[in-house]
Amino acid sequence: MGRIVAWVLFVAACRGDFDAITHAPDAASDAASDANGSAVTYPLVVTVTGAGQVTSAGGAIACPGTCSAELPAGTMVALTASTGLVGGFDGYSGDCAGATCTVAMTAPRAVGTAFSAKNIVFVTSTLSTPGNIGSLAAADAICTARAQAAALPGAYVAWLSSTVTSAKARLGSARGWVRVDGMPVADTVAV
Repeated sequence: MGRIVAWVLFVAACRGDFDAITHAPDAASDAASDANGSAVTYPLVVTVTGAGQVTSAGGAIACPGTCSAELPAGTMVALTASTGLVGGFDGYSGDCAGATCTVAMTAPRAVGTAFSAKNIVFVTSTLSTPGNIGSLAAADAICTARAQAAALPGAYVAWLSSTVTSAKARLGSARGWVRVDGMPVADTVAV
């Protein structure tokens, strides 16, 4: 019995934890009302690109899902972006820039967020008779089963070659591999 060592690719799934929406108490915002005496509100629209979440405490913004809200004039909205085990937050754009975002609802606001997925690499201890895996598809199935058993969602490719296909070619144009703890392994397969 030999040990199969398989390198696999993973498309990240993400979750998030987020900050509060607060109201800035000042006379200008407290007095903001339209001609009919109704409170003035402004829309906040958040666009999420990639696999991640952006929300605010209180649930006004919870992306993916509720990615826009009408908020009272003068409200200060603190957004926090979060990714899961693997993945990266590339920053805010629009009415926020950089790694943090707090917007004053003094006008309609639009905030963009960008997340990049990372590929997970892991080694499995699954045993098989040497040279008796059967096919690359069978090796991929072993990787997928081991990843599912470890609660890692995504698609997997075994780091193996056949007489027709090299292990490198099986990765296609993918890049950016990390271990399950998020530590980097490699950026590209270029030699």
